[in-house]
Amino acid sequence: MELFSQPFIQAVHQTLSSPETMVLGTIPPRKGKPLALVGEIRGRPDVKVFSVSAPYLQVPCPCLLLCSLHAPVLQHH
Repeated sequence: MELFSQPFIQAVHQTLSSPETMVLGTIPPRKGKPLALVGEIRGRPDVKVFSVSAPYLQVPCPCLLLCSLHAPVLQHH
């Protein structure tokens, strides 16, 4: 699994630390044993985490994408 790969973890850190780069990605929900990299990403002050419930996983949600892509500053809640 890539979450345990040091080259992947370093690439994630480098990408998220780049001020001119915006990332739209997915992380697993909080359940079971916590994953260090996921907890680190969730805890970043420049990250906004959206929770999408099961009914919306079947339908594209351009509203979610537009909100996150055009947000001037992303913050964790």
